Amino acid sequence: MTLNVALAMPAHTARALFPERSLDTLDPELNLLSLEPIQDFHAPEGKALLAEADILITGWGCP
Repeated sequence: MTLNVALAMPAHTARALFPERSLDTLDPELNLLSLEPIQDFHAPEGKALLAEADILITGWGCP
C-alpha cells in the first residue's frame, strides 16, 4: 500500500529539512504529492493536496 505524503510548512523550512536529494530516498511505500509545501489550507491547491494526503508532515509555522 502506497501512502501519499504532503508537507505543510514555510517553503524555506521544507528546503532546510528536506533537501531535494533526501526526498529521493523516501521509502518506496511513500509518494510525495508535491515538492512545494502547502502554504494555505484554504487555498484550492492546499485543499486538493489535503484531500489526497494520508500523511501530513508539519512543523512550526505551519499554515
